Amino acid sequence: MRIYLARHGETQWNVERRMQGWGDSSLTQLGESQALRHGELLNRERVTRIFASDLGRVRQTVSLIQEHCIADMRFDANLRECKMGQWEGQRVEYIQQEWKVEYSRWQADNENNSPPDGESINDLKQRVAKVLDAVTSNGDSRVAFVTHGITTRVILDLLIDLSAQQKQQLRIPNGVVHMVETHGNSKHVYHFRDGNGSIEGICTSRD
Repeated sequence: MRIYLARHGETQWNVERRMQGWGDSSLTQLGESQALRHGELLNRERVTRIFASDLGRVRQTVSLIQEHCIADMRFDANLRECKMGQWEGQRVEYIQQEWKVEYSRWQADNENNSPPDGESINDLKQRVAKVLDAVTSNGDSRVAFVTHGITTRVILDLLIDLSAQQKQQLRIPNGVVHMVETHGNSKHVYHFRDGNGSIEGICTSRD
């Protein structure tokens, strides 16, 4: 089985360094081109089913993916980004100043701590696991998840049990697609950059 993990294309809030969470902003011109390259890649890799977050920036990404990749589609609220609560729409610099204690606590252990009125990584993991378990037991050979940065991290963790070092090194740029290939109990990870690749291992570069 091959599972492809794509993040939505770059958004205006990504450029402005604003927390998105369940909030939303539109794709930039670069984000649109990234989404089109995702579609070309998934078509080339013969993906048959796509599972996606129902948030607007992912819907916009998927609509562009579908210009190149004809696959069965399912939107699912359980694949949304980690909810950032009161931080959504705020610039990171502002959050660091106005919520110093809460932000430091979240940075130190976001698996167990959450933003005000938001979710922890463990909260996110519980809802994402429901979808992933259903998909992996369905028998499809090539499926894709189109979601978000933190959501992609969680799916990778659930699939391959990331080490502490891998969690620190892992990067999820908008233009990168990860792929996990499974053969019985054997699992291998690759990533594609701007539709090109594949490169063995997780992505460790922001560019």
